[in-house]
Amino acid sequence: MKTLIIVLALGAALLPQNVASAAEPATCWNVPSAATAPQGPKVDCDSRHTAELLGRVRGTRLTAAGAWQECQARAVRYVGQRPAGSFALPRTAQLSVYVTPNRRQALCVGFNTSARGTVVGRVGSVRDAGLTPRVCRHNTSWKQQACGLATSVPMTNVAWLSTSPGQRYPGNQRALRLAGQQCLAVATAQGLVPEAWFVPGPAAWADGNRFAQCQFVTADETDTGWLPIT
Repeated sequence: MKTLIIVLALGAALLPQNVASAAEPATCWNVPSAATAPQGPKVDCDSRHTAELLGRVRGTRLTAAGAWQECQARAVRYVGQRPAGSFALPRTAQLSVYVTPNRRQALCVGFNTSARGTVVGRVGSVRDAGLTPRVCRHNTSWKQQACGLATSVPMTNVAWLSTSPGQRYPGNQRALRLAGQQCLAVATAQGLVPEAWFVPGPAAWADGNRFAQCQFVTADETDTGWLPIT
């Protein structure tokens, strides 16, 4: 089982920042990877592109973790879920966050990815596209894969594990326990049951992403066969 939920309150350094309104044109790039912030000429989102701006966070002394938490909410609203909640983003808006060196702004960028998570091109903005298809993972290897397969576990929601921007990765077992607790809290609020969860790991944690991915089901769908990955 694997998951992760948001319980971290951001510091007062972050200031509210609205994402692009429907009247503003979408911003897209055609870049090969998410290794660095998109640069170079912008492209029409109706042409082939790999990345799209989902929002911005402005403030002072922004932290990577704080920016990630804010960017997730902005990205969910941008893709089309209002009000923003603990929903997992689709593969066509896989989130990357880039904090500027002066720590006064962060770009929330969605990358178009394949079922296995590699960056690919697509045509059209993801704005108001809804939150499907969601990210799916293999039920034993937990690698990302296409949804709809017999072995696919759909990750429909997210949860935040961190309690402070500077918190160190708590270790796999502790992270899994926290993820289970936080996913349960989110599921309970929605009248659902958490069935599986996926924690980000120490590298993603260090980059600021402290979100676990969760699978929720209705009470009559519960499969008690899921086990934590060690």
